Amino acid sequence: MRTSGSFDMYSGDLSFLIKEYLPSPSSTVDHAAVHAKILQFQAKRDNSGRFHLPSSSLSSGALLIDTIGEPMESEPLPVSIRGSPSASVSGEDGRTLFEGFFRLKAEYGHLLWKKGFGKGQEYQGAFWAVRALEENGDEQDLGEY
Repeated sequence: MRTSGSFDMYSGDLSFLIKEYLPSPSSTVDHAAVHAKILQFQAKRDNSGRFHLPSSSLSSGALLIDTIGEPMESEPLPVSIRGSPSASVSGEDGRTLFEGFFRLKAEYGHLLWKKGFGKGQEYQGAFWAVRALEENGDEQDLGEY
């Protein structure tokens, strides 16, 4: 299974997805329900962020999340990727739901430190992801940033 490419990302903290993932009172995980709910939100162009995993470990990937970024600009962060999300379920349409965990340490340069942003921040979190799509339904390649 190909794990490189561009993805729409959905936070593992979203309560409406958590309810689908482990519906009460069940103790069984329902990946198909999470997948279906994410596809509804993807059709509306609503996601927590986007990321790109390169096909080569020699290339950098990229991460774009509204709440994580360079404090002075809204540019995607270039990131080095270790590992890849694992596939959870393939939908009837052949599309795959991925789930994973990210840990990111953003280190700020001297200019941002002088402006009071400190030396950087650390972020981490669980997520679900599906391949990013163009408006016509074709897979979108966000490419390297």
